[in-house]
Amino acid sequence: MTFSLKNTPFLSEDDDLYRDWIQSTGDFDPKTADVFGKRDADAFARLWLGRFKGTSPHLTRLFFVERDFAARVFELGAPAAFAELLKKSYPRLYASENAETAGQELRRLKRRGALAIAMADLAGVWNLSEVTHALSVLAEACLRVATAVVLRGRAAKGELVLADESEPEKGCGFFIVAMGKLGARELNYSSDVDLIMLYDADKAPYAGKRDVGAFFVRAARDIVALIDDKTSSGYVFRVDLRLRPDPGSTPVALSTQAAACYYESFAQNWERAAFIKARIVAGDKAVGTAFLKEIKPFVWRRTTDFYALKQIGDIKRSLGARSSETPDKAGFNIKLGQGGIREIEFFTQLQQLLWGGRDPSLRARSTVVALNALVKAGWVSAKDRDDLVAAYDFLRTLEHRLQMTDDRQTQTLPTATEDQAALARFAGFDDYGGLLQALGAHCAAVRRVYDSLFAGENRGDADAFSFGGADVPAETAAKLREFGFSDVDRIGETVRGWLSGRYRALRSDRARELMTDLLPVLFAALAKSDNPDAAFLSFDELLRGLPAGVQLFSLFQSRPALLDLLAELISAVPALAGDMIRHADLFDAVLNPAFFQPFPDAAAMVSEILALPEWAEDDEEAALDALRRFAREKRFRCAVQFLRGLIDRDGLAGRLTDLATAVLTALCPVVTRAIEKKYGAFENAAFSVVLLGKAGSGEMSFSSDLDILFIYDVPDGAAESAGGTSPLTVGVYYARLAHKIVNALTANTADGVLWSVDMRLRPSGSAGP
Repeated sequence: MTFSLKNTPFLSEDDDLYRDWIQSTGDFDPKTADVFGKRDADAFARLWLGRFKGTSPHLTRLFFVERDFAARVFELGAPAAFAELLKKSYPRLYASENAETAGQELRRLKRRGALAIAMADLAGVWNLSEVTHALSVLAEACLRVATAVVLRGRAAKGELVLADESEPEKGCGFFIVAMGKLGARELNYSSDVDLIMLYDADKAPYAGKRDVGAFFVRAARDIVALIDDKTSSGYVFRVDLRLRPDPGSTPVALSTQAAACYYESFAQNWERAAFIKARIVAGDKAVGTAFLKEIKPFVWRRTTDFYALKQIGDIKRSLGARSSETPDKAGFNIKLGQGGIREIEFFTQLQQLLWGGRDPSLRARSTVVALNALVKAGWVSAKDRDDLVAAYDFLRTLEHRLQMTDDRQTQTLPTATEDQAALARFAGFDDYGGLLQALGAHCAAVRRVYDSLFAGENRGDADAFSFGGADVPAETAAKLREFGFSDVDRIGETVRGWLSGRYRALRSDRARELMTDLLPVLFAALAKSDNPDAAFLSFDELLRGLPAGVQLFSLFQSRPALLDLLAELISAVPALAGDMIRHADLFDAVLNPAFFQPFPDAAAMVSEILALPEWAEDDEEAALDALRRFAREKRFRCAVQFLRGLIDRDGLAGRLTDLATAVLTALCPVVTRAIEKKYGAFENAAFSVVLLGKAGSGEMSFSSDLDILFIYDVPDGAAESAGGTSPLTVGVYYARLAHKIVNALTANTADGVLWSVDMRLRPSGSAGP
């Protein structure tokens, strides 16, 4: 959909709207009148009035009301006029001490900004991303001004002690989180701003006599009034505070402690999705940033929450049930209808929730940027991305045309023939039929991609297995024998024990419900093994030791192929199947599109390790735990590829050796830094780790230890380490360094052992240093 002014007719000099324009020149500022008295400026006015007439009463009004600013748009162009507007207005308004005056000026700023953005959009000077970014910058500037004005006013009354009166937001302990489209810098032309207002009671410099919470509630209401109240000058932006925790029973401003407690204990999965786009836009950004960091584990979970995946799947299907509208129906909603904007955003956010905990590159706020990242990571195909991005651009731009018409927050297509024709013209189409044809094609593409979520997860009642009563029903027994099971009675007794909650993992109603639904998939997977009865008994043993089952069963229900792999491992290598059950991150690894791709070499694995989120933090234990998980996943990947015949024995040995090399390459600097913090270092010294035995020759197997030799070289005359709090002599220093490396490799933690080590090949064997 291309929008430009090239086909826009000039408004006739005989047109009533043009006559109104000419008559209004008597009220123009002399400078403005002088500008529009020029022939080319008059043509400029006739061009834009011709563009607005019959399509946008709202923009027509703005053009008349803000004619002084329209003159600047004519002189500078819309983008430069918008930039000048913010540059001149923002510092002046931010320093304002009068709330009433600030409110009027903010409304003028919004009108002028909206006019410039619309003109840049309609002229084709800005693309969708630039338009939504400009709208977001405008909203953020207004919110910061409102916050500064209110805080300064409260300080003047002695209720707040400001660290810097020229920057009242700094150190105030109060902040505003932008959610939704403002958080992502994707604001609509006529959109609400979704906000959460929070304060840190311990950081706030409150000097009043009342409760600090009541103070910030009043301040928050004042900020909202400055932005949201409709006055004779209009409003700035509509404000929606309903995304805060439990909005029906909580005040408009909450303490960070209460909010963090809510998100850790009671929040729902849609709130996780909402926080993908969260961004601090006003107030104390240091305190706000610390809060977002605190709740990051709530949003980005290190291992995939597969029960959450099941819940999100239910949301997806409920949305599909409600969205019965299709583009060919009158009054179609381009946001909520089938193939609409919401489905693009939901598809993107779901992928981010599932995989973003392990891959920080997927945590982008912008929908398009996130889709590009998902393609790069292998979770979304390039074709699906291209279809979604094209549709998103079309739908969001059409949404802006609908909202520009009369400044209403609407996404619904008009039903009156006259209004349909006006929208088509406004959107750059010859007729409404052409617009609907383009809309239908984009919505169909979105629906195709959207429907691929959870594809194949529903199974009919014909696949159900019943184990009610004392005996296995004949129909179920027949199905089991058809699958290749022979000990039907034992299977029946075992399954009845599962469904009665005999095992810890099946004691909740939800777990038993999921297992009941899972039985057809489970028996189909176990039937593929050489001995289905033995495979069933092995699965029962794994289930017996499982501490919880809801997430695992939800995973199997959503990704049946993983149950096939587990059944294969149960038959071939039971120990690997046990690892898979005990460590949920192994399921995440299998779901990664790269799992069955060629194995990375040592250098590539080092790069992967250094890109882990834990590696960027100054936390030795967190880094080591991450390294243990990394090594476990890579060993598991080697084993599965070997079992599937993707690599031979020599290939397996080489990959395990590369993995050991990568682990030591990443591990040694972490341990060395920890040693240097306490004991300092030796100048111009060298320290090396030598691999011997099978690790040295590249012939490692899964049972191979790391045969290690540590070598160091220190210049003559070096007596003690320097730079630490506890200097050590040369021999003691490097003995402790070697001992710490060995401990890091062999420590048995919740994430297992990194690698077994054998030091007996060093000089003097086990008796040597």
